Amino acid sequence: MRDVWSVVRRTLGVVGAGATGLMLAGCPLNSPDRLEYRFGVARIGDDYHLFAPLCPGEKIVGLKVDDPEAAGQDPDDDQFSDDASTWWRVQGPKAATGPGEFIVLGVDGPFTDVAVRAGSNPAYRVLPGEFRVWLAVTDLRAATNQLGSAVMTADVPVHPAGSNPATVDYRVPMEKETFGAAEIRTLSDCALGSGPVPSVSVTAVPGQQADAAMRPGAAERAGRSMLDPAAVTGMTPVPRDPPYQEDVAAHVCANGPRSGAISTAFGQERVWQAATGSEVRQFAGAYGEIPATDVVTQVEGMLGCGEYSDGGHDFREIHEVDLPALPDVDRQLMFCEESDEEPSRCTVLLAEKDILSRLIVTGSSENETTGIARSLASEAAAALS
Repeated sequence: MRDVWSVVRRTLGVVGAGATGLMLAGCPLNSPDRLEYRFGVARIGDDYHLFAPLCPGEKIVGLKVDDPEAAGQDPDDDQFSDDASTWWRVQGPKAATGPGEFIVLGVDGPFTDVAVRAGSNPAYRVLPGEFRVWLAVTDLRAATNQLGSAVMTADVPVHPAGSNPATVDYRVPMEKETFGAAEIRTLSDCALGSGPVPSVSVTAVPGQQADAAMRPGAAERAGRSMLDPAAVTGMTPVPRDPPYQEDVAAHVCANGPRSGAISTAFGQERVWQAATGSEVRQFAGAYGEIPATDVVTQVEGMLGCGEYSDGGHDFREIHEVDLPALPDVDRQLMFCEESDEEPSRCTVLLAEKDILSRLIVTGSSENETTGIARSLASEAAAALS
């Protein structure tokens, strides 16, 4: 393989305190002296998927895939300029938090600016036998840096179509083994260096909603998406005071505004409890320029963390669960997890245009929680639509 983890000395668009963002090549992934940022590539069906772990505040603002054998190697060059070796180049993420950590190479949807559409270069209708991925990454310091490496298509692990990108194995450049997303995240440095993320106010964190971004009638539509208090049979409604709650789509895997999650506006919550200790919580809120479907996709990309802590509880065994297709929503997702305090907790996310509805069911077993969640999902979808 001709290209290794390139040290890019050029830092772009620095505002305020900058970051060097250097990568040092040559240390294996499992080395205690590792000083590198790593990403992985996997093939799912016919698509090549990239997992690019990011530290809090970081986001991918551009991607380029080229042929390293034909491209220049000068680290002082702008690697995001167009040349004859480019297979795909995009920039300008639609979402305030970027496209997330799980990306399908060649799919333009998460970006606004498509400089080279995948397969449009007559010399590269398909990916070359060795291709290089370049990422442009920013952080809360408003610094942007470029980093990348090459991988052989023959080395990329192949998985059946429909496999969950959060649970498959990836080829990490320069490594003989494959690694899961959680392993890559644990063993990788931050994309812009391992220094501390600066302290910022909540209003300065990407993902906070601006009033001007909200669609007309968002508050009323969020309210209409709530289930009737009598909808959950066998449980008693619990009064909420105050009734409106600001929130994000899901706190799974420490997902929150400080880690790039987009917060809702006009959020509200209803709660039901049973004498057995089971509980149902429904939340609905509105998003602005970012559609609710993008937010659900962002959450799905977080599910490979393995375990995390939230509210003093340690959660583990995070896994996606099948939910029959619901005709009234644009996007749906269901996942379950467990902790010592909550033997089973299942979450359903439903998105329709700018409104998101969430159900969280806790109970004594996954059979119980998935049964309740599935039975309520169709009613929540009908209310959402």
